[in-house]
Amino acid sequence: MSQVLPYNCQLASVLSDQNQLRFPVSGGGYNLPAGTIVIPGRSAGVNYGVAIKGGTDLGATTKAAIGVLLGKHDYSLTGDALTQTLQNWYPGYATQNVPSNPVQLLDTCNLLRISYYLGSAGIAVVTDTSGALNITGIDGNLDGGFFYVNGGTGAGQIGFIISSVAATPVATMYSDLTTPLDSTSTLIKILPLFYKTPVFAVNTVYTPQTLDSTAAAGSGEGVVVRNVISINGADKIMDPLAHHNTQKLNKAASLEMYALMGMPNSIFHYNY
Repeated sequence: MSQVLPYNCQLASVLSDQNQLRFPVSGGGYNLPAGTIVIPGRSAGVNYGVAIKGGTDLGATTKAAIGVLLGKHDYSLTGDALTQTLQNWYPGYATQNVPSNPVQLLDTCNLLRISYYLGSAGIAVVTDTSGALNITGIDGNLDGGFFYVNGGTGAGQIGFIISSVAATPVATMYSDLTTPLDSTSTLIKILPLFYKTPVFAVNTVYTPQTLDSTAAAGSGEGVVVRNVISINGADKIMDPLAHHNTQKLNKAASLEMYALMGMPNSIFHYNY
């Protein structure tokens, strides 16, 4: 059920501490020691939606600090979290070590649970060439996110996005889905971590604010820090390997996908 709530009201199943979150991490082929200040990745097709170490320009507009690693990122043990590689980012899905670490957040906020509007008209697919989707006007910042097919051919599937290029315009999934998509297929955008320009659907008398899906980037401001899928009431953090090419979600008795988001501009924190 669509709802907007501060996450610490009821999300103990997916979060344990309101000042700490686990994020996928890339050290660029190297270890990162505990205490490293991390920022959102900035390399398209490589580490969008992944935390990387801050550089000499730490704190600049596009290098906003997320927080401090609470444990060592051990490259030899886990490898790096990269959008081109389909692997588990989070524990709980497989027995192997995973390239994600708890991060102590540098700022405090009330993260909001905001549902993706799965009943949206969705984004139209023009063609599907082995998982490379031609989509008119597509946003070029979707690497590390997901598409949920909410209508037409292939409905009920999820695809992990490894790159999106607005000029092409093509968004590429890790691989084609079991049922390839066509011009009848419509998509819901599940936004990558650290994405900052969502489209908010205006609330109605029946539902609160939700996240809508348009091909282009939105004009709203809100930072995604986690995506969760709830199937028949069971909440799971969305994970590339665990959820790419998931099937028949449209047959579930209940289905919700939601983001945990920080609101950069509030009456208390305003970016003048």
